[in-house]
Amino acid sequence: MAGSVGGVIQRYLAATIIWGHHTAQELGLSSTEFATLVQLNQAPASPAELARTTGLSAAAVSRMVERLVERGYAERVADPSDRRRILIHRTDNWQARIDEAVEPHRRAMRELFGDLEPEAVEQVLTYMERAEPMLRELAAR
Repeated sequence: MAGSVGGVIQRYLAATIIWGHHTAQELGLSSTEFATLVQLNQAPASPAELARTTGLSAAAVSRMVERLVERGYAERVADPSDRRRILIHRTDNWQARIDEAVEPHRRAMRELFGDLEPEAVEQVLTYMERAEPMLRELAAR
């Protein structure tokens, strides 16, 4: 089994990338715009933070944010702790669109997890929570 772990993970990651790209296209977004909005679901971010997590230049982030604002998916808000700083927030309009777009995925995941014991589900989620920051760190190199 140990010899196949790398292959299983590679196939899973590839399928995740393909799903994200497909979902982004359905929503009329680039993969980077989609990933940025998913990130903004967790918490607002400054343009500098978005540049760091996406690998885009400050100018490219500015253009991307402008496109997201024009579509009604994001908004610029003054940081309450430092009024000179701007934070990018996702909008309720984005939340409604993403909820609709990913519902088939959520339904399939609920079915997949429904066959597993609660302990196994917890282990999968723990792996995902641990892997996500590692993958972001690797991508930032």
